[in-house]
Amino acid sequence: MYNSVPNHTAKQNIVKKKLPSFPNIWFANVRGGLVSKLDEISSIFAINSVDIGAVTESWLHDGIDTQLIQVPDYTVYRHDRGGGRNGGGVLVYVKNDQPCFPVCNLQNPQFEVLWLSFRAHRMPRNVTYLLIGVVYHPPGANNTKMNDYLVSSIDVFTRSHPHCGVIVLGDFNRLPEGNCALTHLHNVY
Repeated sequence: MYNSVPNHTAKQNIVKKKLPSFPNIWFANVRGGLVSKLDEISSIFAINSVDIGAVTESWLHDGIDTQLIQVPDYTVYRHDRGGGRNGGGVLVYVKNDQPCFPVCNLQNPQFEVLWLSFRAHRMPRNVTYLLIGVVYHPPGANNTKMNDYLVSSIDVFTRSHPHCGVIVLGDFNRLPEGNCALTHLHNVY
């Protein structure tokens, strides 16, 4: 005898293919007062499922402990303006479950830039890594030196990771493209 009623007790083997994805990145120029803005930043991260949060003009210095700027479930990397000067600075919040880490060999204390490498288990075939640069280029700073630094940093990373994607974001204060135009980067506003 044929039973036309479906068997609901049988396990259904549904295979969900996890698609490659890039991190959800948020950026803001906070122009100081970071500690007083942490509740708002935390809310933005939660509402928007932010994986990486980049901040320029953090105005942090050695006298401000990293514990004061922590956001729950995120690791913070910071590069404060040096030389006793006020203002500037960059920092990046990385969600604890994200495979994103600083690229220490690209750091240069002369420039307010943080470089991070992102490598998820499932990346698109044509992108093996993401190099993420968070930049604050102060008004009046040397444009040629900054352009040369950005290009050389990207060059160093892409030589060891030829199929990487590059994201450079921040406050450039009218930094002309200069040599950056030679790197095949595209402006996205």
